[in-house]
Amino acid sequence: MIILFPVATYLLGTVSESNDLIWLALDTGYYYPVYVIATPLFEKLEMGLLIPSIGGRCLALALYPLLLFLFFHIKDKILPNR
Repeated sequence: MIILFPVATYLLGTVSESNDLIWLALDTGYYYPVYVIATPLFEKLEMGLLIPSIGGRCLALALYPLLLFLFFHIKDKILPNR
């Protein structure tokens, strides 16, 4: 689901263009943690909305699954029988 979220917001923005600002705001929420790490990979619009470059999208695509894997790996080390 983490990887499919940007695809879903893009498709919803295409299907329902009248709500495009809502889908862009959700997309900004998805990319904001990556924006904090790598600011030059994003273009900032008015109202704080972000447009990621290809590099920003690739970084998010690599970073979120890695963080999810690390979370479960650390959780299994701390709580091995649960």
